[in-house]
Amino acid sequence: MFIDKINNIREIYKKKNKKGILIKKQNNLAWILGGRFFINIASVDATVQLLITDCKAILLANNIEAVRIKDEELSNNSELEIYEYNWFEQNKKNEIINEYLGKEYITDEDIEDELFNIRTILKENDITMYEQLCKDTANAMKNTTFQIKKGMSEFQIAAMLSKNCIEMGIEPVVNLVAADDRIKSYRHPLPTNKILNDYVMIAVCGRRNGLISCLTRFVGFQKISKELNNKKNTTLLIDTMMIKNTIPGQRLNNIFNKVVKMYEENGYKDEWKKHHQGGLTGYNSRELKADFNTDFKVKENQVYAWNPSITGYKSEDTILVGSKENKILTIIDEFPKIEINYNGNKVLRNDILIREVNL
Repeated sequence: MFIDKINNIREIYKKKNKKGILIKKQNNLAWILGGRFFINIASVDATVQLLITDCKAILLANNIEAVRIKDEELSNNSELEIYEYNWFEQNKKNEIINEYLGKEYITDEDIEDELFNIRTILKENDITMYEQLCKDTANAMKNTTFQIKKGMSEFQIAAMLSKNCIEMGIEPVVNLVAADDRIKSYRHPLPTNKILNDYVMIAVCGRRNGLISCLTRFVGFQKISKELNNKKNTTLLIDTMMIKNTIPGQRLNNIFNKVVKMYEENGYKDEWKKHHQGGLTGYNSRELKADFNTDFKVKENQVYAWNPSITGYKSEDTILVGSKENKILTIIDEFPKIEINYNGNKVLRNDILIREVNL
């Protein structure tokens, strides 16, 4: 798989009449090599760089990073050379780049559009890793939702979710928690010291080897109101419509137009304006978001995370696009399920988890 990706990249720079390329961004390094190439989890640039020519692939790593990366991230990759230099001798790295590429090279930043097109269509090995990541992220979410208690703060819940993710080797790059009235107030609720009383939303984007899974779940400690139940059912219907329409050849702006129409038909005309509706995911939490102008065709073996929302509720799962049918990768089996009927297609989705309530 490594060689296939390298050869795809070679075709790109050759068409631009360049001698090679320097890969600098951590998401692209993770896509090509399948490991962790960062220290600061939020960094865009990787801690190493990958030099690719017609006949070589050389990882340029300083002495701080080289040993760990060789031992822990590249132990199964015997086809990659590693050039190690002292962290205080950046000129050594520049000399290697100049030796192989001179000034006739480009970087991954120069060809992001081309890399996007191949990075977002997953190879077989990527799909296997993605399915396991989504299963583990769903388990981390499940463990969190069954462990939380009334009286906990949003910070405590976020810490619990983070712990459950990290114990499974998942980096929670997005960790959102909103209790009670904060769910209605904010679409991106970073956790606070707000105390949970009746109802909580938990959202996570979990990353492993660069791949990112996305899901949101709700837990209630009292009976759900009729108003919220209607919002939930409508949001799940819109999300199910999006999942069913995310088929190879379909354009994202066509899906988005259907979304806007469905909000209006169900009595929630302007709710789509309050938050984006999600889109293509993969090596970024959203590689591409859908809107009226997204003239982009869905392709097989891409992964999407739609997230329609109506004030007080949001639906979000990670799905894999198949040739005939899509697969929801983040379903939690232990959660209650609700059957959503869209145009005769019945799809089981996770419902709100009700805890410790005497109904």
